[in-house]
Formats: sequence, structure tokens, C-alpha cells
Amino acid sequence: MLNICYESTKECNLNCDYCITSDNPNMIKNDNYEKIIDFISKLNPERLVISGGEPLLDTLLEEKLELISNKMKNTYVSVSTNGAIEDYDFKKIINYVDCLDFSIPSLDKDIYKKMRGQDRVDIVKNNISNLKQLLESIGKNVDIRISYILTRVNKDSLEDLLEYAKNEKVNSFRVGRFFPFRDAGKVSEKYELSENEINSIIESLGLNTDKYEKQGLKIIKPIIDLSLMENGYVTINFKGDIFIPTKKGKKELGNIKKINPEKLYHITSEQQLIFKNIDTKANDKYIYSSFISRERIRPSRFRGERSEQDDFNSDKTRIIYSSSFRRLQQKAQVFSLEKNSNVHSRLTHSLEVADVGRILATKITEKLVCINGAYKLKSEDVAKIISVVENICLMHDLGNPPFGHFGEDAIKTWWKENKEKYIKQHNKNAKEIKSKSIDMNNAQAIALQKDFELFDGNPQGFRIVSRLYCYNDHEDQQLESGLNLTYSTLINSLKYVGCSDDLNPKNLNKSISKKPGFFVSEKPIVDRILKELNLYDEHRGYRAPFTYIMEAADDIAYCMSDIADGFEKGVISIPQFAKEFKRIWEETYEEKIPEVVLDNEKMEALLDDNVKDFNTVITAPWADLIVNDVVNTYVNDISSYIAGTAPEIINNKNTELSCKILDTIRNIANGFIYRSPEAEGIEIAGFSIVTGLLDFFGELLKMPKEQFDVFVNNSDDKKGIMKKYAYEFRIFNMLSKRCVESYRHQLKEWESNSYNSVDIETIEWWLRIHLIIDHISGMTDDYALQAYQLSKGIDIKIR
Repeated sequence: MLNICYESTKECNLNCDYCITSDNPNMIKNDNYEKIIDFISKLNPERLVISGGEPLLDTLLEEKLELISNKMKNTYVSVSTNGAIEDYDFKKIINYVDCLDFSIPSLDKDIYKKMRGQDRVDIVKNNISNLKQLLESIGKNVDIRISYILTRVNKDSLEDLLEYAKNEKVNSFRVGRFFPFRDAGKVSEKYELSENEINSIIESLGLNTDKYEKQGLKIIKPIIDLSLMENGYVTINFKGDIFIPTKKGKKELGNIKKINPEKLYHITSEQQLIFKNIDTKANDKYIYSSFISRERIRPSRFRGERSEQDDFNSDKTRIIYSSSFRRLQQKAQVFSLEKNSNVHSRLTHSLEVADVGRILATKITEKLVCINGAYKLKSEDVAKIISVVENICLMHDLGNPPFGHFGEDAIKTWWKENKEKYIKQHNKNAKEIKSKSIDMNNAQAIALQKDFELFDGNPQGFRIVSRLYCYNDHEDQQLESGLNLTYSTLINSLKYVGCSDDLNPKNLNKSISKKPGFFVSEKPIVDRILKELNLYDEHRGYRAPFTYIMEAADDIAYCMSDIADGFEKGVISIPQFAKEFKRIWEETYEEKIPEVVLDNEKMEALLDDNVKDFNTVITAPWADLIVNDVVNTYVNDISSYIAGTAPEIINNKNTELSCKILDTIRNIANGFIYRSPEAEGIEIAGFSIVTGLLDFFGELLKMPKEQFDVFVNNSDDKKGIMKKYAYEFRIFNMLSKRCVESYRHQLKEWESNSYNSVDIETIEWWLRIHLIIDHISGMTDDYALQAYQLSKGIDIKIR
């Protein structure tokens, strides 16, 4: 959870008619705060705001804050007060809070009294002064913030209050807006300003510039869009009632006794992320700015010569001219080692996904340009988004090892079955030369191994584009830059939200968290990008919005292409397909096939094998139907996709008809295509080939680090390592030079950024496993077969 407001008391010393907490129920004698705080702690909030009433009147405030401090050590705790209690003793609470937020409507005593019922200006100013002196005397850092609610009544007071805040050297100044929520909605006409009026005041005082920041005062501008607050500001009161404030009162979510924290997190996290995105971007209202970034890990040499669009075009050039992309032409989509060029390879599949992705992105952006509100897209960004979607579609299969999913399974199985053997042999050899052993049993080393236990082509693809291309003239870079793609392309390419060591840290929908999105080895890169895009969340679990479009394009393209390949290979006929489609649809959904999907005339033509062009007659109309379904779903629920916590677009809830079509096709493919002898026979062989290659290169894992270093650095071999390990040296020389160079870069990176309790020998060995898997994953199907045959002495090519 990102933000929680805890209304700890109803008691108040003022009478503000615009107060949104005035509808709190009466206080109860047996305060339930221990259970409430325990509940909140399970939500693991980033920020907890203690409010009221007036929290400084809460006689149990000190005890509550102490408990919060003990249970939520990483939570930013802020107390929101009117500061109007004479000579308040802040010593009681300052050790437990990160921020004291003073709400002041005006320094003009008449306006203050008009808004709050009493004149307390001097008391508030005196408390702020006393607090500053106290903090300075004990050397304690606590943020002092002034919060000002901009209304019709006090709008002329803002400039004086800003000068006061600057002169008092408070840390920050929040310009809020009047929230017509709960009971405060009754006085909207008296207080509420229009969006244009608010923006005009902000502009006239220079709050859109860095004028005040240069003078040491951080400005937090108002959240204009009230719907963000209505959907994202989770509040818990002193009775344990959970709600979100709205114009109609409260949106009740339950009570801590009747709802578990996981459920509350699930139903509110999406809007909380939107709220955070708006808040952290200075509330400029342009929600897409973090996702359209031309920044790169390694600054581009041509930045000053290119337009922003050119940078995204450059990403496409880098992808399609890379050797990893070219090798997709000899990696199977379904049928490995296929000689028939009409059957899809990973390359032709990727091109088709990119085409569907471009169509989806074009239609989606056309609609987003025409909507109003916070999610309106600027027309100048349309081409950039289309380029990003096309780029991530082109690269979505780059990390697939030879023989596809069977290659992935072979790597995971090999590691599970052999890791103890390699660790034992390595440590035995290290002991013989009095070298340091590796320790793969502490908690962090176990986390590192998740990269192999959960190996998948998606994080391997991210590893390829972010690491496995090295630039010798930039060896001083802490992180490798790989293809050095823009942040937009990189972050939107992450199909799944979690790292391999923590797949689903936020209990998100399983469809976006069932596999790793990146390995532990790339965690520093992902963290860096998220921080620089202002999207960082220490618990991760965040999906970029254009990823959903790529995923939908992939689903559409592969279902259609797999059926086409089935026809081409003769494992299923068109009449068989029609018969199975009808049977599965009617049995599964207990209904006839809708006319819009397949009318009687088309069905009869299919059954009679009287369709000359299946693609034109069947595939294209289905694709159009699904595309329109996806576009409408995405635009109608744009807030969910921007939040990055929504499930995939094509699912039973949002796109029922499209889901039925694609699921029916998948069922047919499972029965006729994927289980055909033509597919399964090669897959079985592929599993053995990849396993055999891992065994072959696995000989390098038995060597201690100081001996393997001789191979890597081609260093002076005074101890005769190359002679002693002549066989292993020849195996090493078969490794890709690019992968070896990347290994060297990574080792240097991890040496300078120690991984806490994991020693460098263990880190090196972990990276050595990555080196072997990088090399094998990069192989095409036919090259893997040749390399395997060579390793077994089955087929030796003599040139």
C-alpha cells in the first residue's frame, strides 16, 4: 500500500465548516488502536498520515506513534495538525514522526477566524517557531510542512503565506485544493474554485517554475482531478472503519474486523498507484510523461542531433539489426528445425506481433487523443507510443532459448538436478588448491539461484538487450548498456511484474505475476530505470501500460499463426478445424457459435473444404473483431492499465467474446498441433540437446575462481592452468566472446556493489552460470544441434 490516512480521534479545538472529517462518529471509550495499527502495518504503507479531528488532542497519540514506529519501521509517518494548541510539547512525539504538517488557511486573522471559527494565528506561528528551536537544539531532522487549502475565501492569502514559509525556512509547502468530500460537500459553493481559477493562481505566483525551490522551499502543487482522491485515498478511523472520501460521503470498504489486509490491498492498490503517479510528477496532470522517455543507460552520442521520435525509431533499428533478432529466423515458433519457409519461425512471428501491435497502438492512441480529463493523450506523443509498442513487440521473443519452452524447461530441470553436484565438485577442487569455497546456502545466495530455478525467456530477453552487447569505449560505465534502448522500450518490455527472487510482492493478478519479469542479475538496472522515471517502488510489482498492448498482440498473432502452421504441415485440415471449433465452443460455452464469429454460410464452406483463402475469410475478420474488443477495453479502463496492476486485456471479464475465440483456437492447437508427432518428436530431442549442452559447458563450473580467471583474462599462466585444464580451456573457447565480455563487465559491477552477505567467489560462480546459459540461450535450434553433436563426437565438421 502506498498511502493510508489514520483518523486517530474525533476531538478538535476548531470549527471548520469545510473539514472533511466532521462526519466522524462519536468517540468510544475503549480505543481499539492496537488492532487498527496492527492491521495497517500488514498493508506495509509507504506513507501514513495521522489526522483527526485534531491528532494533537489525542491523549494516546504518543503511545500510538511509538507502536507505529515499532511495527512500520520503513513507513514515512506524518502528523497532520492545525497547530493551534497553545504551547504544545512536541518532545513527546518528534522521535516517532518524519513530518509535522501544519494546516494554515491564512495569516490574516480575520480570514483565519472566518474559516476556522477562532483566531489562532499567533499560536500556530509560535508552535512552528518552538518546534524549529527544539529540533535544532537536539539535532533532530523532522520535516516541517505547511499545508494550505486554496478556496474562494482565502485565495488572496497564498502569497503572504508562501513568504512566511520561506522566511521560516520550513521544508515544504503544499498547496491543496478544497475537497467537497463527505460533509464538506455541503459548502462547495462557498469555497470551491474551478480548475481554471486554480491553475491561474498557480501560474500567477510562479508555482509552475522552480522559483521557490531555488530559495529552499519545496512546493507541492494541488491534485486537480478529484477522482484520483475519490478512488485512492484510503482512510481508517479510530473505530477501524475503512473508507475512501467521496463527494457523496464515504465509499465504505469495511471494517478491520471484517476485511483482511490482502483483500483491501488488492481492491485499492490500482488507484493508489495512479494517485502516486500524479503526486510524484508535480501534479502536472499529464499521466503519460513517465512512460515516454528517450533517456538511455548510456547517454546517446547523437542526442543533440535527433528529435525525440528519432530516438524511438533508433530503438527499432538497434533491435532489427542485432544478431539476436536475426537468429530468430532459425528458432522455432512451434515446429523446430523446419525446412518449409511457409511455416512460422520466431522471426516471422515477431514481425506479425509487431504488425498487430502497431494496429492496436494506432487505434488506441486515436481514441486517447479525443478523450477529456487526466488521461487525454497529446497528439505529438501518438507516434512515440506506436513506436514503443512496435519495438517491444519486435523484441518480445529475443530471450527464447533453442527449442522454445522445452529449452526453458531443460534449463530449469538441469539446475535443479545438478546444482549440488557442481557445488560439491567446485568446493572440492578449491580445497585442493587452498582457494575459497562458495556458499550457496545463505538466504541471499538462495535468492540468486532463483534466476535458474525460474528461468524464462522473458527475463532472458531483457538481459540480452540491457547487458549482452558491450562497448569497449565505455568500460567505465557501472552498468552495461546492451543495445542501449530508451527507458520507454526497456520498461514496457517487462511482461511480468516481479523479479525472480520475488514474483508477486504485491499480490497482483496472477496473469501478470506468474513468471519473473527480470532476473536478480538485472535488478539494479530495473531499479535505476524506475527511479529515473519516477516510478520506483521498493516492493516492485509494477507493469508499464504499453506492455498490455504487446501482450494482446502476441496472443492474437500466435493463435492465428499456429493454426496456419497446422494447415501448412498437414496435421489438421480446414474441415477438421471447423468441426472441432464447433464442438469445443458448444460444449464449453453451452451455446451456438454467434453469427458475428462464424455464420452458417462460412461454417458450411469450411466443412466442405471450400475456402480457398482461410486468412482472408476467417482469420482477418476474427482479428478485426478481437482488435476492436481490445482497443475499447483498454481505452474504457485506461486508469487500470496506467496503474499497472490490471490483469491482461484479453480475459473472461473484459473481453469475453475475444477470449472465447482465442481459447477455442488454443484448445484445437493443443489437441492437433502441439501434440502432433512432428512437434513433440523434435521437442523431446530439443530437451536432450539443451541438457547435453549444459552438461558439456557445465565442466567450467567445477573450476575455482582463480583458475577460471586465467581463462577469462588470458593472464600469465605461471601455474600451468591452461595445460592442466586443457579440455576445459577448449570448452571455454567455444563460448561467445560477447557473452564472456559481458560476464567480465558484470563481475566488475558486482565487485564494486557487494551483495551484502554473499562473497565475491559465490557471486562470480553465479555469474559464470549465467555466462553458460547466455551462450546456450543465444543458439538457434540448428546450431544447438550441431554444437551438441560436436560435444558428443557424433558429427565433426572438417573444413
